[in-house]
Amino acid sequence: SSPGSSPSRSRSTSSSATVKVDRQGFDYSISESPAPNVNGWHASGPVTLMVSLDSPSVSGMDIPGSVCTRSLNGGPATVIPWGEFTVDMVNETVSLPVSGNGVHVISCDLVTNAGVHSIDSRTVRIDDSVPVGTTEVLPAPNANGWHNADVTLRATMSVSNPSGIDTSLSGCTRNGVPVPLTEYDFTPPNILDIVVHDDGVFDYVCTVVTGAGVSTSRSATVKVDRNAIDYTLSASPP
Repeated sequence: SSPGSSPSRSRSTSSSATVKVDRQGFDYSISESPAPNVNGWHASGPVTLMVSLDSPSVSGMDIPGSVCTRSLNGGPATVIPWGEFTVDMVNETVSLPVSGNGVHVISCDLVTNAGVHSIDSRTVRIDDSVPVGTTEVLPAPNANGWHNADVTLRATMSVSNPSGIDTSLSGCTRNGVPVPLTEYDFTPPNILDIVVHDDGVFDYVCTVVTGAGVSTSRSATVKVDRNAIDYTLSASPP
């Protein structure tokens, strides 16, 4: 600088800003514990529904904005209060007990703090009802408990329980041996007839199994004798 002049000074200004970006939704899965049977049903409740975060979101979950709903047997969906869930922050899971017979559909819309939605659902089927089964011998036996012609054993199965009837497991035994399928005469939706053609005493046990695996059994004894008494008359002394 020239003599007598003031030295020059350089001045600078700084500012900062934080930018938060999260385009990813939650990668999560919904599972049941215990697992359902091969028909997709549980024979008892409660069933624990587990929501597991497979990969967490950078921005975290918007709890007030996230929601799970529940519908039963195709009815309207209702919001499940978060207070019904058990939250495990360490394992990043939330669990919900599901009880009551019927088809429960649980749908979850988990929202990140960045506003990205992830939607998934799970269907839980529960049926602990005991099926109703009856056996009837047609026509009714005589006063001695016997028949002298073909007899029909009729088994009537309940169809009112939610899971229906597992026809692969339901059926009858005769003297401890399964009755062949060829001997059944099925009348939809729930009547099973077995025609007894042979003579003898037959103990039948008919078992009805629901789709959830709950069973009930009924028994009946069928006695058939078509033979007349073979006898001779003789005089003594001749």
